[in-house]
Amino acid sequence: MPTLSFTAPFTKNSGLVYSAQEIKSMFLHGITLDPSISDYDIEFQVLAAQKEIEKFLGVKLFRQIYSETLQFNNEEWTNWGFMKTAYMVVCPLSVEGYYGQVKQTVYPKEWLSSKKESGDELYHRMIYLVPNGNTGAVTNALLYAGIIPQLGYLGINRIPNYWIVKYTTGFDVIPNDLIHMIGVLTAISMLYIVGNNTLGVAGIGSTSISIDGLSQSMSSNNYYLARIKAYNEDLQRKLKTAEGTYRGFSFGVC
Repeated sequence: MPTLSFTAPFTKNSGLVYSAQEIKSMFLHGITLDPSISDYDIEFQVLAAQKEIEKFLGVKLFRQIYSETLQFNNEEWTNWGFMKTAYMVVCPLSVEGYYGQVKQTVYPKEWLSSKKESGDELYHRMIYLVPNGNTGAVTNALLYAGIIPQLGYLGINRIPNYWIVKYTTGFDVIPNDLIHMIGVLTAISMLYIVGNNTLGVAGIGSTSISIDGLSQSMSSNNYYLARIKAYNEDLQRKLKTAEGTYRGFSFGVC
C-alpha cells in the first residue's frame, strides 16, 4: 500500500504538546509579538498551561510510572478489595503494605488489576486485588513480618500511609480536546502579556494565568480583551465537558 510522508516545519520540545511556532500560527495569527518575547517565553506558557490542565482534571498527560502512599481503609478493603489512587490506573505494578517501618505485605503483580469503562479507553482511579488461585504466588510473594496483615481482625480500621503503590498512568496519545485546551490557555496568557505591552503596561513573560485566575485577565484593560474573552468562553465550555470525561477515569491498555 502506498504511503505519504509529511515533514513538519516546526521543532518541538518532547515535553511540550506545542512548539512556540505552533502557538503563533494556530492561536496568535495576525498578532505581532514584541521582539522582547522569545520562543522560550511562549514555551514557558505552554508548560504552565499543561500543568494547569493536569491539576484541574487530575490527570497526567504523558505515560509515566507513578508511586504514592495510601491509607489503609478496612471497610473499603473488606467490602470491595480496592484502593483509591490519585490518578487513573492504566496498569498496576506493585502494592506493598507497611506497618510503621516494617514491610508487612507484598501482593503478586498477577493479582493486581485496573478497571476500564465498557467500550471506552477510560480507566478508574483504583487498584483492585483479584486473587488468581496461584498458591505458589501466594507463598512466594506474600510476606508476614510477625503480624497478620488482616488488620481489620485486629480492630484497626484505618492506618495512614500504609500502602505504597506503583502504577502506570498518562496517555500514549494525548486526546485532542486536552491538546486544544492547552493551546487556548497558552494563548490567553500570551494575549494578556502582549496586550498589556501594547497599552504600555509591562507584561512579564514568566508569569502565567491559572484556570482559577482567568477572571483577572477578563477584567483587565487589555488591548486584546475581546479575543481573550472569546478564547475564555471556548475554554470554559470544553473544561466543563472534560471534567465529566476525565475525572475518575483513565485510558490505555496494560
